[in-house]
Amino acid sequence: MMNNKTYGLKEVNVRLCLKEGNTLYSQNEICTPKDAVSIMKDVLIEMDQEIALVVNVDTKGKPINFSMVSMGDINRSLVSVRNVYKSAILSNATSIILFHNHPSGDTQPSIEDFNVTNRIVEAGKLLGISLLDHIIVGAFDGREYSFRTNNPDIFENRIRENVLESLLEDSEVEEEDEMEM
Repeated sequence: MMNNKTYGLKEVNVRLCLKEGNTLYSQNEICTPKDAVSIMKDVLIEMDQEIALVVNVDTKGKPINFSMVSMGDINRSLVSVRNVYKSAILSNATSIILFHNHPSGDTQPSIEDFNVTNRIVEAGKLLGISLLDHIIVGAFDGREYSFRTNNPDIFENRIRENVLESLLEDSEVEEEDEMEM
């Protein structure tokens, strides 16, 4: 017996808006990794768990705002590419800077840190919102590790097939869009 039930789909209006939050710690133009670190360093060195933040930047290199992307535990944080770029799109940013801290104080990046950086660089190329840098800030003394300074090849203007395939797969399954840092 065949069921001839008709199903209707309702239209859903999605409206995203930015709301005022915490104040940026600098309104100065960002020209170097040191300039970038000065924006969020004081916040990140105090944290006892991993935090990932994005600073959205305008065409003149000035920070527009920042957004917390992820809060993890003592040694990892799940970072979604989607969440990294959400506030950048809503803020009309032309570029972003990703920050995260290492509560241990050791700023040496993990394999996961490299994977996340690669994925965000490639997603940014597709979106037209470049990742200027990914900076790890260590607890206690505030040492930092700049991916742009130490690994400039990551930021080259090419899309790697395996990263692009990974991005496409992630759009199908939300859980795969999160990576540990």
